[in-house]
Amino acid sequence: MEETNVRREPTTKAPIVETLEYAAPVTVAEWLQGEEVHQGADMWAKIGNNRFVYSRNIGRNAPVLPTPPLADSPTWGKWIDINLIQQLLTAYDGTMPVRTIEVTTGMAGWETPSGFFTIINRVANETMNSGAIGAENFFRLDDVLFTQYFTDLGHALHFAWWRTKETIGRPGSHGCVNLLLDDARFFWDWAALGTAVYVHR
Repeated sequence: MEETNVRREPTTKAPIVETLEYAAPVTVAEWLQGEEVHQGADMWAKIGNNRFVYSRNIGRNAPVLPTPPLADSPTWGKWIDINLIQQLLTAYDGTMPVRTIEVTTGMAGWETPSGFFTIINRVANETMNSGAIGAENFFRLDDVLFTQYFTDLGHALHFAWWRTKETIGRPGSHGCVNLLLDDARFFWDWAALGTAVYVHR
């Protein structure tokens, strides 16, 4: 149970503009790159004008509920909505939400691309290495289950066994959309080749 400093810029060297009590509510307006406070973790949350909090000091306590579909969202068939700011993924059947979950999308420099896509390839058990999108630096990742690619550059939805309920829900991947096991299994069973994927801020 610790306080969190709000900085004028996304670095611990910037002046503190406010100190938040543990569990104080904040609204993330944008995720962006800043100082690498911990090795490999340089993501910060912008929570207002000249107000930044290190991402590892933020956890979701808002309900995990679908965000309202955008005006240009699909209105029929199965499709997947990925909200990059909220770090939420929702399965839709037409306009009806089926399931909403927390995810981890691409970190600064490895952003998950925005736009309309479809699932183009599915691999039940994948091996990813440090040269592959989705893999962490300098690692070989075996048993990456339920991988569903939606770009030909390697962006995919998949189970990330290195994530936990405590670490999912903020950007941190190399471009893929990381899911916990039960969620990855659900979306593997629910989606199919050709299922639409809409990624947006």
